[in-house]
Amino acid sequence: MISIFGTKVNADYDKLAYDFNFNDIDGSQLKLSEYKGKVIIVAGVSKVLIEKGLKAGDWVREAAKICGGGGGGRSDTAQAGGKEPEKIPVAMENATVFANEVTQ
Repeated sequence: MISIFGTKVNADYDKLAYDFNFNDIDGSQLKLSEYKGKVIIVAGVSKVLIEKGLKAGDWVREAAKICGGGGGGRSDTAQAGGKEPEKIPVAMENATVFANEVTQ
């Protein structure tokens, strides 16, 4: 099971950034952040979850498409971006469902 941790951090004195992290027991991570109106997504997937079918490139694309963006990468690491930071909570929810479905 993959879980989500979300916090708001003050990345710039006049800007509020969102910083969300997925973490699982096997060490995989998906990070979605908003900074100055842009969505930043970074993922790292453990070998255990790659073997179960979760690939970092697919994972970030799943989150990025919700946020009006795209991206990709390798099976173990990937990055993406988007233009709609207000959709980060929905992207996190969809990415959680995607990861859990793929690894079942």
